[in-house]
Amino acid sequence: MVSSIMHNISEDTAVTLGNLSSIKRNIRNYRHRKFSDEPLNANFCLPEEWKTTMGAEPKPFLIFDNKQADSRILIFASNFALNILSCAETWFMDGTFKCSTTIFQQLYVIRGKYKNQISTCVYAFLPNKLKSTYITILQQVVINCLQTSNNPKPKYIVMDFEIGAISATKHVFGDSVQVKGCFFHLCQSMWRKIQHLGLSSVYKNNKNIRINCSMINALAFLPLNEVSSGMAYLYTIIPIELLLVAKYFDDIYVSGTSGTPMFSPILWNVFDVTLNGGDRTNNYCEGWNNYFNKLVGTSNPSFWLVLQCIQQDESTMRIESIRHEQPNNLTSRKKNKKYASLQYKLHETITSYVNKEITMDIFLNIIGKLL
Repeated sequence: MVSSIMHNISEDTAVTLGNLSSIKRNIRNYRHRKFSDEPLNANFCLPEEWKTTMGAEPKPFLIFDNKQADSRILIFASNFALNILSCAETWFMDGTFKCSTTIFQQLYVIRGKYKNQISTCVYAFLPNKLKSTYITILQQVVINCLQTSNNPKPKYIVMDFEIGAISATKHVFGDSVQVKGCFFHLCQSMWRKIQHLGLSSVYKNNKNIRINCSMINALAFLPLNEVSSGMAYLYTIIPIELLLVAKYFDDIYVSGTSGTPMFSPILWNVFDVTLNGGDRTNNYCEGWNNYFNKLVGTSNPSFWLVLQCIQQDESTMRIESIRHEQPNNLTSRKKNKKYASLQYKLHETITSYVNKEITMDIFLNIIGKLL
């Protein structure tokens, strides 16, 4: 695997390599190093070799270890990655549970978007999903950035709809950061409700039902101050089969059951983001999760295997970032034409609505058909 080979070469050599996709196709039969015995619990000693990055010149990698057996937190980030994260205006945060090992609940990552490239910058083994744990991660990341003469000032942080992580982000960054719930996860929440209500078959076999469901999701593209009126309008046209779906969305995301929704529209509204060409989803993290699961290669990995893969991933990220900066580099990802076309149509529809060329009912119908 290319990541396991690249960590043994110098950064100067890496710059001269060919296309990474071609290299990955030709590298086979890499064998993992022999690991120590698997820790029985979180009360274990981390050997020095795991506290640094890979490569000819290992650099500090472990930036925090609270050494509390009942709530152990390990955070890894290289100075190179912290520099990228500090420059990034948009952060993406997400957890994966498949590769968290048995002694931690999840592996949490923070990715940064800088110069149109997404880089995984922080890896954290977490014992739980508590607000206090997420506060610790973010504070330690900021502290370590400042200690390396970087001043992180993200404008947007995109994440899943997780109350603990959302509250922690607001606690650490206050109003200086706009927290955004991932639009993809918003749609997933709707789909799970449709399944829970036994409407999967109706949804798949009835085009009008599908469009009406998508029109509920389309509320996210309305101006923030019009979301409530959009919800009220949908109640007047929604078919009876979808009334409980609409009520669920209204209760959780719009009006709430007692005046305050669990996730207010400001968290998931994508009107401004779409107009400005920003990121509506956390799919960069979802894509990384899929890639990392393949890198680990097993559903029941040892802690040492996961940690080795993290070291490999950091090495790959670092080399790719360096090569990305080179003139005439060949590492830039191809633009997704389908996504670009969708973005264009969404932008055009929103612009038409803002210019009062179409009414709300037509707007929601058009967006619903696009989604």
